[in-house]
Amino acid sequence: MSIDSEASYRAQFSGALWLTLVFFAVSSASAILMVGAVASAATPGFVEEFDFDNGGFDFGVPATRIATGGITGSGDPYLEISRATLGNLVSRCSADTAPELVGNLPLDGVTGFSFFLRDTGVQQTALRIRVFLGVVNVNLWTSNAEFDPTTSWTEFSVDTTNAGNWTQIRGSGSFADAVANMELIGFRHDPAPIAVGVNPEMIIGDFGVDGLEVLPEPDAIALTLTAVGCLAALRSGRRIRG
Repeated sequence: MSIDSEASYRAQFSGALWLTLVFFAVSSASAILMVGAVASAATPGFVEEFDFDNGGFDFGVPATRIATGGITGSGDPYLEISRATLGNLVSRCSADTAPELVGNLPLDGVTGFSFFLRDTGVQQTALRIRVFLGVVNVNLWTSNAEFDPTTSWTEFSVDTTNAGNWTQIRGSGSFADAVANMELIGFRHDPAPIAVGVNPEMIIGDFGVDGLEVLPEPDAIALTLTAVGCLAALRSGRRIRG
């Protein structure tokens, strides 16, 4: 074998070996990420579909699992948050009752939440639902966006990576502190202006929640890792050929 041929062979072998190592690293990272998600609190890709109970929404007004009428129709359960007498329409879950939804969101790789809402009542005027999260009575924030459920299921989402999308409603501390120590998430009727430091508007009414998902979805994570691995492989290949 000539010197040039041997050099070419070594370059090709090094490139192939690098690609193999990158593939192994990406695969291992994906596996570690999935295992870490199970071990951590908030779990990207977890979807609460209320198949067995009320999903841990145990604080506030009654939150009841309804056996049929969810986003896929007959036989699909959903959560109904309801108030039959005038008062605050609010319900939340906590780390004790829904550990897959709360935790250190940045550390757990969580970027937000998506969910479906539906107006299930006939007594209320238009609902204005907001998501709230944080540390109970210490550092609570609510979404600036208000969601207006209709009689059909509609999907909404909130981004937990941008403090500008949120307003502090109780306590002190930064939004970064709230999402790093998040111990609750919930929904409440709170029309503009946002009720800061006080209870929101009282109402008689009810609404449904379904498909509450922790973002991002696992597929998005895997695609990101694969893209990073491919970019590293391309850059390595250029170095070898040079």
